[in-house]
Amino acid sequence: TQYLKYLINCNKERGYNIIKLLFKKYPEVRDSLEGIRFVANIQNLIPKEDAQNFIKSYNNSSWVDGKQAYGELLVFRYIQYREEWCKDLIHQLLKHAYFSRKNNRNIIIGMVYTTVTHWTLYKFRDIITPILIKIAGISDERISYALSDVFRSREPFPSDEDTRKFF
Repeated sequence: TQYLKYLINCNKERGYNIIKLLFKKYPEVRDSLEGIRFVANIQNLIPKEDAQNFIKSYNNSSWVDGKQAYGELLVFRYIQYREEWCKDLIHQLLKHAYFSRKNNRNIIIGMVYTTVTHWTLYKFRDIITPILIKIAGISDERISYALSDVFRSREPFPSDEDTRKFF
């Protein structure tokens, strides 16, 4: 997948068709750590009308990390493109997170890793902060551990409204 990332430089429709064929023939490529990184890097090739089914396919995958990958990609797509369907799914998952955390734990952990990774980037803070605040209220050891990664940042936290809200 390291060389396939250059597909972002080709015609979008053609690049997306190559990706669909690759994943259809070799689903194990998609369902791997390298595959999920690749999918994150080629989001601009995935047409808006296909993105929801494409990302949801990770939730329905038999891959052991499929649910976490789903959570990561869902938040990633939301912060990059601010699509309503992503926002609705995120809020639906977080609204019922306490009661269904056993079923959705890995999805939420994926959401945490993406939000934590991008929270220090100023252009995403306004959209990520409410998600982080909602996740911080979930009483779950594994989710809390993932959330603590926000404090491993080497960059100082900006003194702004989003930092004040989160802390």
